[in-house]
Amino acid sequence: MIHNNDVRWAPLGPLYLSFAGIWLVMLLATSILVIRLRRQPEMQHRSVWMTLLSNAACAAMAVHFALDLALLSGYPCAFVLWFPSIMYPLWSHIVWCRGMKLVELYHSNKAALDTVAYGKAGCCASTSSPSLSSLQHSKPLVVCAKTSDWRTRFVMRHRSLFATRTLLLTLLAVLAVCTASTLTAYLLTTEYTMDNSVHCDGQWELFPMYTILGIGILLLVTTVLPLLRGVEDAYGQRTELVFLLSIGVVAFLVAVSIDMLPPNVLPDWYTDVPVGLISLLAMCGMQLFTVILPVTRIWWWWRRSEKDIAGKRTASVTTIYLDTLCSDPVWMANLRQFSVRDFSAGNVLFLERYARFHNRFFCDQPAAICDFAAMLTELETIYANFFSPKAGVRIDISEETRQELDRQFMTRQLDTNVFARAYQEVWYALTRRTIPRYQQHISSNRESMLFKPHEPRNIAECHCAHDTIADDCRSPSTKQLV
Repeated sequence: MIHNNDVRWAPLGPLYLSFAGIWLVMLLATSILVIRLRRQPEMQHRSVWMTLLSNAACAAMAVHFALDLALLSGYPCAFVLWFPSIMYPLWSHIVWCRGMKLVELYHSNKAALDTVAYGKAGCCASTSSPSLSSLQHSKPLVVCAKTSDWRTRFVMRHRSLFATRTLLLTLLAVLAVCTASTLTAYLLTTEYTMDNSVHCDGQWELFPMYTILGIGILLLVTTVLPLLRGVEDAYGQRTELVFLLSIGVVAFLVAVSIDMLPPNVLPDWYTDVPVGLISLLAMCGMQLFTVILPVTRIWWWWRRSEKDIAGKRTASVTTIYLDTLCSDPVWMANLRQFSVRDFSAGNVLFLERYARFHNRFFCDQPAAICDFAAMLTELETIYANFFSPKAGVRIDISEETRQELDRQFMTRQLDTNVFARAYQEVWYALTRRTIPRYQQHISSNRESMLFKPHEPRNIAECHCAHDTIADDCRSPSTKQLV
C-alpha cells in the first residue's frame, strides 16, 4: 500500500521536500505559459484544459506527499486513500483524452486532403494530391470519409466521439466512478479513516483504484493505439503518448506487484521499495517529458517568431520561400502532405483555393467584366468549406475574424475583399509556424531532395493572386457584391 508515516520515507524526507518545492514552481510556471499561449495553434492542438488539468492532478499528488512527510503522524490515513484513488485515474484518463484529440486532429486533416485527391469523380484518381485548380471552381470541399484508410473513415463518421464535449463527459464519468468507489472503500475500511494517522496498512482499499487504472490502460491500448498507427505529427505528440504508455505500464505493474501480491512471493529488497515514491516519480517524469518540456518548446518557438517579426529578416525569407513553394506544383504537393503532420492542411487548402479565386476573377479577365453572380457563388462556397460552423476543416484565424465573417455572410454584406483579413492571417500562420517546421523537416530528411531556391515554373499564377489580394487590401474601390 501507499503507507503513511513509513520509516522507508524518513531518509528521503528532506530531499523530497526540496524536490516538491521546485516541482510545484515548475508546474505553476508551465500553467502560466499555457494560459499565455492559449491562442497559439500549437497549444490548442494539445488542448489547454487537458494540460492544465494534468498539471493540477500532478501538483495535488506532490502536495499530498509533501504534507504526508511534513505532518507525519498528524496526517490522516483517509487522505492517503482519497488522493491517489482520485488523482491517478483522473490523470491517466487525461492521457487517453490527449490520444483521442491527436487522432481527431490528424485524421481530420488527412480527410480534407484525401477529399481533394478524390476530386469530382468521387474516387481516387492518383496517389499524389492534385492541384486544387484541377477541380471545379465552385465545387464544395466537403470533408467526408472518401478515403482508403479505415481509420480516417471511422474518425470522420464518428467525429462526435472525439469532440471536446464528449471527452469532458468521459472525464466527468471517470471522476464520478472514482469518487463512488473511493467513498465505498472509505465507508467500509477500518484503516483509512480520519481518526487513524499511523500504520495505514489496508489490504483491499486501493484495489478499486488499480482496477480503474487497469481498465484505463486497456482502453488506451485497444482504442487509441490502433487509431494512432500511421499517424505522424510535427509536434512529437505521438512519441509522447507511446512514452507515457510504456512508463505508465511499468510503474503500474511494479505498484500492483508490491501492493497486491503476498509478501512471501516477493524478495525482501523488492518489498522495501516505497510504492508511493515510485508512483509519484513516474508521474512526475511523464509530466516533465510530455507537458513541461513541450510547452517550453512552444514558448521558445513563439519567442523566436516574435523576434522574427521585429527583425523582419527571417520573416521575409519564409515569405519568399512560401511564394516559391506556391508557384511550384511539386513542392506545393509536398507542403500539402506535410501540412497533415503539422495539422495545418486547412490553411494550405484555403491559401490555394483563395489564390485560385483571384486568378479566375482578377488575373484571367478584367474585373470590370467579371460575372459577379459566379463570384458571389464562389465566395459562398469558400465560406461554407472553411469558415462555417459545419466546416470540417480547421483554419488558424482569430476569433474576431471568424465572427466578422459570420456576421458578413449572415447579413449578406459581401464584397470582393471579404476574405482578405483571413487570407493575411493564414499567410502569417504559414510563414511564421508551418514553413519553419517544414524547412526543418526537409533539412533533416536525408532521403528527400533538399529544397534549393530556383526559378519558379508557374510564378505568374501565384504572384498575380498574391499581388491582387494585396491591391484589394489597399484599394478604396472594393466592389460590393450584395
